[in-house]
Amino acid sequence: MAETSKGWIEWGKSIGQGIATTIILALIPGGVVTYLAHIQSVWTVPVMEGLGAALMCAVLLLTIRAGMHLPPSRVRPNSKNIESCVRSWLDNYRVGVKNDPSPESYFRFRITLDNNLMMTVVRMRTEYKDYVQIIADLGVRGDNKKQVLELFNDDEIAQILWDIKVELLRA
Repeated sequence: MAETSKGWIEWGKSIGQGIATTIILALIPGGVVTYLAHIQSVWTVPVMEGLGAALMCAVLLLTIRAGMHLPPSRVRPNSKNIESCVRSWLDNYRVGVKNDPSPESYFRFRITLDNNLMMTVVRMRTEYKDYVQIIADLGVRGDNKKQVLELFNDDEIAQILWDIKVELLRA
């Protein structure tokens, strides 16, 4: 708790110092221009124009520096770049990906997960051409298949399948 309040105090001090420095740096040229205007010097207008040019340059430099710290813009998926987007997403998760082209699809990737389960990500050329489909085999395998299925009645299995479909649609 003490370190949190100490951090806030340090932050407040740095903000206060920044504000004080800005005020001092603004008062000095303002005072010079005010004095020159008071004595009706011919230098009043050229000094004001020079300060205006300096202010414009400072704003430009600050804008450039702020722009350099912005994160790069993200690629927005569309029908032209979705294949490369899906491939980069899969590469980020470091799963085994095999390109498996077919004539009825724009692209098809076979994915092997860490537990050796297989999935397919495909964009078809048929009626669902605006969608990327994820196809996974959710079947029960192995010797104890019958034992696992006997634990549930037909209504529970239907509810499980419904829940899986809903969660996949949410994802």
